Amino acid sequence: MTEQAPRSGPEPEPPRSPRQSAAMSPPISFRRTNAGVSRFGQTPVPRAPSSVLGERLSSPGQELDLLEATRQQVLGPKADLPVLPAVAMEALRLVRNPRVRTDELLAVVEQDPPLAARILAVANSSFYARGASISGLRHAVVRLGLHTLRDVIYMAVYANTVFDAPGLVDIVRSTFDHCVVVARLSQRLAPQVGVDHETAFLAGLLHDVGRARCIKVLAKIPQAKNRPRTELESIADKLHEPAGAALATAWNLPPEVVEACAHHHEPSSTVGSLVCAADLLSHYLEEPPTVSQAEVATAMSRIGVSAAEVEELVEPLKRDMEARISTVT
Repeated sequence: MTEQAPRSGPEPEPPRSPRQSAAMSPPISFRRTNAGVSRFGQTPVPRAPSSVLGERLSSPGQELDLLEATRQQVLGPKADLPVLPAVAMEALRLVRNPRVRTDELLAVVEQDPPLAARILAVANSSFYARGASISGLRHAVVRLGLHTLRDVIYMAVYANTVFDAPGLVDIVRSTFDHCVVVARLSQRLAPQVGVDHETAFLAGLLHDVGRARCIKVLAKIPQAKNRPRTELESIADKLHEPAGAALATAWNLPPEVVEACAHHHEPSSTVGSLVCAADLLSHYLEEPPTVSQAEVATAMSRIGVSAAEVEELVEPLKRDMEARISTVT
């Protein structure tokens, strides 16, 4: 990407990479600035080159050793791939059936108290409760509906699978929050490219699951202890696409989702291009932005969306994004 000349005025802070910003920033909020002027009308902010993280490593030799150790654990022949819980698998199978009966679904969800508690928490969140609190799981399932319930189950499974990262949970959490934002944006953009609701959400939600998985692995590798966080994140970033694709394959997810996990930075498929656009848009809407306007415009044009259309699609997310994120972890 071509660096842009600095503007006059106070010396700007060095630009952060998207990964650094995700780990350091609070949950993303969506808003307009300068009395309604869209962010797409402001000066683009250049993204730090990919070499920035590498320049901060303690020792190239140490990183290489740790990189290979991590690669073996997430991609090697003896890789320990997390397994989807049986209850979650059955619940997801049921919610994909538009004719499923509430009693059938309740009988499954009630077998997993943490999952049931999360569903109830989401149903009682400010976005869904509208001031009327409920205490029964049946009412929660009815209130949310099948589509939202399916999304909540996916998010709960993601959180339960990768959040066990002693000492590095904050990195995993920021990655998860970012993925939830990308999932919602992918849903908003999906009709523009003819991708169905579930595939768009799932591909967006899991596009960086490989990063979270690598961080979880690094948290338990002895030689990673006391190493700089920038080094650990750099390793996770290098492996996150194949690591995510391996996990999606093990979970028997649709090929489109596997492809999006594997190639969302240089996409070669419709779903991959959709997730790439949502990913860049989420970083552009951070405060401060961590990608340039030109990068977002290029990704959006790839899926046939104009800047004006982006503003209209994102607007509904501004009211409820933080509430939706906070109820699933």
